[in-house]
Amino acid sequence: MRVLLIEPPFERLMDFYRDYFPIGLGYLATVLRDAGHQVKIYDAEHSPRAVYLSYTTRAERYDAFLKAIHDPEHGVWQEASDVVREFQPDLVGLSVMTVKYAAALRLAKLCKEFDENIYVVMGGPHPTIQPEKVLNDSPVDFVVRGEGEKALLELVESLGSDGDFTKVKGLSYKKNGEFIHNELSQVIQSLDDIPFPARELLHRVETYSSEDMGLMMTSRGCPFQCTYCSTRSMWGRRVRFRSVDNVVEEIKHIMSTYGVRQITFEDDSFTVDRERALELCDRMKSEGIDVSWSVITRIDLIDDELLAKMKRAGCNHVRIGVESGSERVLKGIKKGITPEQIRKGAELLRKHRLYWSAYFMIGLPMEEREDILASLRLMGEINPTYATLSVYTPYPGTELFDRVVKAGLASYDMDWSRVSHHSPHNYFTEKIPKKEFEEILSQVSREFDKHNGRLMALIAKANSKSRTYLNEPKKFLQDAKRFLYWSGILKFPSERS
Repeated sequence: MRVLLIEPPFERLMDFYRDYFPIGLGYLATVLRDAGHQVKIYDAEHSPRAVYLSYTTRAERYDAFLKAIHDPEHGVWQEASDVVREFQPDLVGLSVMTVKYAAALRLAKLCKEFDENIYVVMGGPHPTIQPEKVLNDSPVDFVVRGEGEKALLELVESLGSDGDFTKVKGLSYKKNGEFIHNELSQVIQSLDDIPFPARELLHRVETYSSEDMGLMMTSRGCPFQCTYCSTRSMWGRRVRFRSVDNVVEEIKHIMSTYGVRQITFEDDSFTVDRERALELCDRMKSEGIDVSWSVITRIDLIDDELLAKMKRAGCNHVRIGVESGSERVLKGIKKGITPEQIRKGAELLRKHRLYWSAYFMIGLPMEEREDILASLRLMGEINPTYATLSVYTPYPGTELFDRVVKAGLASYDMDWSRVSHHSPHNYFTEKIPKKEFEEILSQVSREFDKHNGRLMALIAKANSKSRTYLNEPKKFLQDAKRFLYWSGILKFPSERS
């Protein structure tokens, strides 16, 4: 069969540049391709013309996203139509996070309007949690719940032969007006059995930078209990790891094939298995792998020896979920860390002179004004190289989502197009009046932009990517131009022009 896998747009509709390729679709593509199917990955989020946005500008640009969702003449939908027309797929698969659901609905409708015989399948976190809502809302034929490699391949194989998909595990669909939910498939036990993502199947693959191609995942799953996070709905709490041999093999592959000199490890907590992390560092050093890399981890999963080895092995960026400066809020979201642990972790990161980002979140249901100000104070105190700001977003299937629904601040059939970490329409706090929260959010956004715009922070960011820039000067020029838009020096472009 001819299978078109689509990553719906979200940030692109605000003209914001999204780094990296859609890795989940890359894994699906390689499994289908290896089984003999013709596959293309269309990343509708990708645009070389898009730029970086400050937090203040992201909020201001959100209405451009809402307008684009409801404008069938928007350039992105025209581009998507051209890709569908050119590829002539038998089946279209859409990867859907909650913030991209509105765009996914638009794309599903677009595909059916082109050819009503195209099978449309949705998978990812949002359809996994709300399969019946998805099947009711849209012209979608099937929902794949949970991990998709096995289920999608079995579905494609059945549709291409006898058409009997009733035994495909993890599949949801409607029959005679009733919802059918096949039993869930067991997760893939050995991640080494999954071939590397098929980056070469990307539409307009030549427009991706080497850094875009450097996205990797070495594990699936997260053992922690953060009440705002939907990761468990896809991977579960048990962490499955790829072998160090398998990870090193992919690193060498993308370095030689795509000239990658900057890798981004997107594991939920890269150092959750400390000994494995140390082993990978040792292997990279012993084999002379000359590459820079970044990780996501927790403040309570770093230590002196680990950071030293990571830096020697090429780690140039550590991303840490801090979330809040309020101990009360940290307990309320079951983060499992304290402000004191955050301070000590920040000292360690400074000691090793690592570029690091601290992720903060405000607008949580239990927050009071003083809690948000505590976060702002902690940001200044720990002084991360870069501070990331998000507004709390309620994801279906999470403990906090149930709380805000019970409080009447959200619903199971809410308009998801108005909800995201940078939406000015997000308001899910139980204790702060809406107008007051909007004023606080505006103040905090300005402070984060000011922090991230410091000259020394910008120099540190550029220095952390020096290996990439030396290897790919074009990437330096692209990032420099995007910074000028971020800072407001250059006039904002439009996707429509």
